[in-house]
Amino acid sequence: MNGIKPNVEFQGGFEASYSVDNNVTASQILESLEKNGVNGANVKFATVGNSREAYLTIPTKNPVVGANDPQAIQKIATAAGLTADDKSGLSEVGPSVRAETTTNALKGILYSSALIVLYIALRFGFALGGLKNGMRFGLSAVLALLHDVVFVIGSAAVVGLALGWEVSSMFITAMLTVIGFSVHDTIIIFDRIRENLKRSRGADTFEHICDKSVTQTIARSINTSATAMLPLVLLLFFGTPTPDLKFMVLVIFLGLAVGTYSSIFNASPILWLWNQAIIKRKGESEGLVAEAQRESKLRAAQIVAAPVTAGSVDAGAYGTVKRKQSVKDQASHSIDDED
Repeated sequence: MNGIKPNVEFQGGFEASYSVDNNVTASQILESLEKNGVNGANVKFATVGNSREAYLTIPTKNPVVGANDPQAIQKIATAAGLTADDKSGLSEVGPSVRAETTTNALKGILYSSALIVLYIALRFGFALGGLKNGMRFGLSAVLALLHDVVFVIGSAAVVGLALGWEVSSMFITAMLTVIGFSVHDTIIIFDRIRENLKRSRGADTFEHICDKSVTQTIARSINTSATAMLPLVLLLFFGTPTPDLKFMVLVIFLGLAVGTYSSIFNASPILWLWNQAIIKRKGESEGLVAEAQRESKLRAAQIVAAPVTAGSVDAGAYGTVKRKQSVKDQASHSIDDED
């Protein structure tokens, strides 16, 4: 995990960029900085047009440059053994901005996860026996997301160790994008599970319903992800001039790949395991198949008992058969029609 390198937004300090020759290495720059008393610095490279740029992250506490120093860009260049020119750039982040950025990043991840659980719980709760059943779907989706988040953090550590790329606010943006995309993919599968639960009328096991739902949606999941990942490849190689942007695109690309995998192979098994645990503790009557049966019978009874409004149907045509047929038609709606 030493590869997780927070950039200037999260640790405070200075980030300076300089044009360098192709033979300049990160170890040379770091060695020069350490000779001048600057420890904890980081160096990363990027190609901008025909120029090779070196990006130096200097901690706040260092003997070379202080806060709001007008000569900061020149002093850092001298300490690093580089030359400052008109293309050189400098950004400085103080402790208050650093603290705010870190707090907002954590809030963004926590709030988005909580709202995802709430949305899915309400979405599936209203459609399948109440909020308690909706929570099964919502929490299963978020548990599957943990796999995606761990993978994204792991990829950041590997890339940081290999290339010196740093975690920035753009990394958080990429992570939230991955979370949103992965949840969307999971909802598609869960919605098909809900539809198949209604259609089964207790004839299928929940295991078979999950398998069938994944099979029915797997092509859509892969095709959707593939069409999003293709332009990301082009952006990664041709459209990202700075390391932070390149890192953001790479994280989204890897996150979409693992998010698609997670939606297919993790989310539904987690939901099935949760359902099995409830059945083992409370009995078969509390499983999702039994809940769907009760919900179907309740709706059918409500439709049959509904009063006839004037002019809505002919007296001779009104009856249980026609009303029940409408329920069947509604249950046979495909998820694509709803979208």
